[in-house]
Amino acid sequence: MKTILEAKIVNDYKSKRKWYDILKGHTGQDFAYVYEPLPSPVTGKVVALVKQVEMGWCLYLEDIESGNIHVFAHLSEFKKAVGEHVERGELIAITGNTGTASSGPHLHYEIIAFKAINYEDKIMTRRLYVFRGVNTRPTAYLQFLHKKYDLNKQGESNTTAPVLPEKPTGTLEKRLIAIKRLAT
Repeated sequence: MKTILEAKIVNDYKSKRKWYDILKGHTGQDFAYVYEPLPSPVTGKVVALVKQVEMGWCLYLEDIESGNIHVFAHLSEFKKAVGEHVERGELIAITGNTGTASSGPHLHYEIIAFKAINYEDKIMTRRLYVFRGVNTRPTAYLQFLHKKYDLNKQGESNTTAPVLPEKPTGTLEKRLIAIKRLAT
């Protein structure tokens, strides 16, 4: 299976096109995936499977290493259910061409973090489905994780010793409670 870091970027993060927010631009990155198997780039838990008008079928995955939410859009088929644990490299979906914002088969991938990871992300506030936070450049984030955990482009460890993730900074349940408080 081709990983996200091995796929060609067809529309970059913060790109400016007429249908994007004029200040922020594109909230994620689009990759050349044509109805292909999609492996998870991180270890986590599926927290939502949703059909959205513009983004079509979407899978939301909570990263157990950071608590960040990874969003995969325009999917044609889900291979996991809500609540399922997913290991890095495990098949999670088949990419597709769903949603009104899709101009052809591809993967839209974005990350919603609790706080800005990089200075350029400070203006990238995002509210999507029930999640609030800021977007960050997906490939830069994955490259950081691969360096931190000594992984190759396929997400496999370059070392023989097991790599243990750090304890997550917050649970999804705590985040949802905080969001509900803000809404009232």
